[in-house]
Amino acid sequence: MGLDDLNALANRLDGEFSGRNIRVFYISDVYALARKEIEQEIKASGQVAGGHGGLWDTSETMASDPSAVRPDEFAFGTSDQDGNGPPNEAGFSGDPRQSSVALGRRFGEKRITLAVAEIRRDLGVAGPCRR
Repeated sequence: MGLDDLNALANRLDGEFSGRNIRVFYISDVYALARKEIEQEIKASGQVAGGHGGLWDTSETMASDPSAVRPDEFAFGTSDQDGNGPPNEAGFSGDPRQSSVALGRRFGEKRITLAVAEIRRDLGVAGPCRR
């Protein structure tokens, strides 16, 4: 299922449930805008921006479930399309070697911030979020 499919599903469910005072939104910034901003930040630091098993997704995985990451196997993958091209024979692209929990937390916080801002826009809520 792609992002367009998720958008269509959210629109369909929003229509189905609107009579019960339930809203369903497709929140794209958590992925699309976050990816763009995170990859720009990584590229600006001189590293390969994207990748499957690259810096940003490996860092996010390290922050959420360190047991799912095998640092002893970190190696430079393919760099086609700045890491977003086809993966190598090991199944990854990009460069995870500089991945860290701290980066993963920062990238995750960026995703959350962008998602909350998009939800607030969709709901017509102004002002900062309260914690």
